[in-house]
Amino acid sequence: MTFRQIVIIDLSGLVLGAASAIASVVVVSKELTGAWVPYLTWPPMVVIGASAVGVTAAAILAPTLWLISRPLREG
Repeated sequence: MTFRQIVIIDLSGLVLGAASAIASVVVVSKELTGAWVPYLTWPPMVVIGASAVGVTAAAILAPTLWLISRPLREG
C-alpha cells in the first residue's frame, strides 16, 4: 500500500511539474519570439523533453526505491 501511494505521489508530481514547465516554455517563447510555438523544431524538442522527464523520474524514483528497500528501524 505504501509503495502505491509513493508511486502515485511521484507520478502526480512528475505530471504537474511537466505541465508547469511546458506552460513556462510557452509563455517565454511568446514573449521572446512573438510565437506560441518554441523556436526549436519538434524532433529536438521531443528529445530534450524526453530527457528532462527521464532525468526527473530517475531523480524522484531512485531515492524513493532506495528508502523502500531499507528495513524499518524501531525507536
